[in-house]
Amino acid sequence: NEAYHYSAKLIRLIEALEKYPEYDIELVPVTVLWGRSPEYEGSWFKALFADAWATPSKLKQALNISLYSRENYIEFHKPISLKAAIEKSKVEYPNFSPAHSVVKELNTNFNKYKEAILGPDLSDRRNLINKLMKTETVQDAIRKESIDYKISMFEAENRAKGYLTEVVSDFSYSTLRFAELALTKLWTQLYDGIEVHNFDTVRELAKDYEIVYTPCHRSHIDYLLLSYVIFNRGLMVPHIAAGINLNLPVVGQIMRGGGAYFIRRTFSGNELYTSVFKEYL
Repeated sequence: NEAYHYSAKLIRLIEALEKYPEYDIELVPVTVLWGRSPEYEGSWFKALFADAWATPSKLKQALNISLYSRENYIEFHKPISLKAAIEKSKVEYPNFSPAHSVVKELNTNFNKYKEAILGPDLSDRRNLINKLMKTETVQDAIRKESIDYKISMFEAENRAKGYLTEVVSDFSYSTLRFAELALTKLWTQLYDGIEVHNFDTVRELAKDYEIVYTPCHRSHIDYLLLSYVIFNRGLMVPHIAAGINLNLPVVGQIMRGGGAYFIRRTFSGNELYTSVFKEYL
């Protein structure tokens, strides 16, 4: 039921290929995100208005253009064969026009690039917890908890929800931008420079794969620096497993906003916690 608006130029290109099938046309996707150029960003205020997944209102888009006229993230991606996209559409979407199928394919590709840069389009924390509570795995664990400990289902559900509230991260793009500015000031005091190699490979893989980063963790600096480097080069920071001892007042919420989720040092024998934690992962 999505409403697509087809570009007149795209329709002309498709008609040209139908008329001259021996030729091909390559489309070069370009991602442009307002305010997503952290290496040039120095304003704490502007950090509040950077692009995120939500479609901006006309007012916010006007603010974006005003604030970030020169501070955008722009990336040119590998070209897509229009001829191949049309042939693919005939197989996968035989009931749709070639223009509809090509636009659908381009939107799918754009969302992949956007997810690599901004991270996945996650529900807010409350909705995510409620969604996890309804999964078959968690519901089975709740019933087992109720039986094993001779407590009501209501109490067992409250325990499960309490565990999820303790664990689940709470990504905040504003928190990330503020942290990026603060860490930039810290690194300039600590280091003469940082060498990063082969990041183009990581950027390309991030579009199609889930990446697990494993810093050596000699100190807390390791994961902060890793996340900073990833964010500073145009990708979304990873979720970070953090010991429950770091879930301190204020600090814990800031860490959640930066992608941390909290894990108990030991939960052997606690089947309900184990189930909800695995389901969240």
